[in-house]
Amino acid sequence: QKTTNSKSMALPDRVLKALANAREARPSLTDASSKQNVMRPSTAISKKEQERLDQAYSAYGIPSQPARPQTSASRAAAAPTPAPTPAMPAASVLLSFGVTKRPAAQQATPSAAAPNVLEDIDEDHEGMMAVLMARTLRLRAARTMLRAGDDALVDHVLKVNDASLAADVTPVLASRLEQGRSELSQSSCVEFFSMISQLLSSTYEQYNLAGLQFIEAVLSRWASDLRRVARPDSGQDLLASISTYGIREQLRAVSNAVSLLTCRSTAVAKPALRVHRHIDKM
Repeated sequence: QKTTNSKSMALPDRVLKALANAREARPSLTDASSKQNVMRPSTAISKKEQERLDQAYSAYGIPSQPARPQTSASRAAAAPTPAPTPAMPAASVLLSFGVTKRPAAQQATPSAAAPNVLEDIDEDHEGMMAVLMARTLRLRAARTMLRAGDDALVDHVLKVNDASLAADVTPVLASRLEQGRSELSQSSCVEFFSMISQLLSSTYEQYNLAGLQFIEAVLSRWASDLRRVARPDSGQDLLASISTYGIREQLRAVSNAVSLLTCRSTAVAKPALRVHRHIDKM
């Protein structure tokens, strides 16, 4: 009894009062089950006071209150809150940007043939660069020949016999003819129609447009001469009309190719139809 009193005297008054209330409510604690039912005071106490209270429970033979079993609510409260998943945009928003959703298992994976694709691209790049460099060198040579005159430029293009070079040079010759700055002779013009035929039969629209532009420039530059050739009794010099007659025959030779271009896209069909009408009027 003295030991119990000495331990109890060290406790605060509110703790002793709580113990007294527990003894009055449970005067006899004979079995372990009844001892476990004794409720601990609900008043909040410090850690040191809790240790003293546990010593007092031991002195009276009252076991410490067991931990409460966890319920589903307590488990949910103790579980860490997962990070919120960002909301996916609406399907209409994704479709407006051309994005379609598909399962992760079906997403494309890097192909094992990717290095081979890169090698093929590098090879094609080198080939294209070689073509562009060769074309640049031909254009530089053609510009040098243009300084010697239009006939020298036509002779150079005919010797090279390259459709890409002809497509680059023909608009320049056509522009000079339309502006009256060209010194191109009719004989050189007749020879150059062999390259014009290649441009008209090409599958590239840019080549077709270059050939049509040259024909329009020729029709505009020598329109009066072509009309005189159409009338044999005009009294003009026979030698002077030979080259003009050659131009007229070359225009008639490319008439079929021009008529085929009228069925192409609008960018080519309109000038082709215009050129075809001028040739028919000769």
